[in-house]
Amino acid sequence: LQAVFGVIPNIRSKGLGAKKVLQKLFKLRIEEDANGGPELNGFKTPQQQTRHDIDTLVIIDREVDLVSPLVTPLTYEGLMDEL
Repeated sequence: LQAVFGVIPNIRSKGLGAKKVLQKLFKLRIEEDANGGPELNGFKTPQQQTRHDIDTLVIIDREVDLVSPLVTPLTYEGLMDEL
């Protein structure tokens, strides 16, 4: 995701599973910096450190958020606006 849209500066997580995903994301980010930048389908992409098409990523564990699979996308979008 970050190889296509640039580095996401704000990442929030809720729940144990989301925390593990967040840790893996940070580990991959460190590895990309060590290797000289992100790769997309095996090809090096230009450094996108200053590009931020996505401002915030919210990762929510399903064990914490049991309601969202039951609500419609319109209602879910309204819930996200509340954050």
